[in-house]
Amino acid sequence: MMRAMIGAICPHPDTVQLEGNPVMKVLAGLLLVMLAMFCGYGFLASFEFPGITPWKIGYATAGVILLMAAIGTLRSAPKNRG
Repeated sequence: MMRAMIGAICPHPDTVQLEGNPVMKVLAGLLLVMLAMFCGYGFLASFEFPGITPWKIGYATAGVILLMAAIGTLRSAPKNRG
């Protein structure tokens, strides 16, 4: 998933080593957390409309997926071995 995101942004995705670069992992994790927070805000804002709307389902699904991806990305970042 991260390779696809980097491939969309970077013209040469092979030059970016996400697996070995802890700074990139943390930045990607923080980006995913911010997107999940946006989905949480959108989910809460969608309660202005009555009933179960596609907006509620979409925001909830996207928020959970993004939060799980953020947790996985941040947990895979190497620890400080001091």
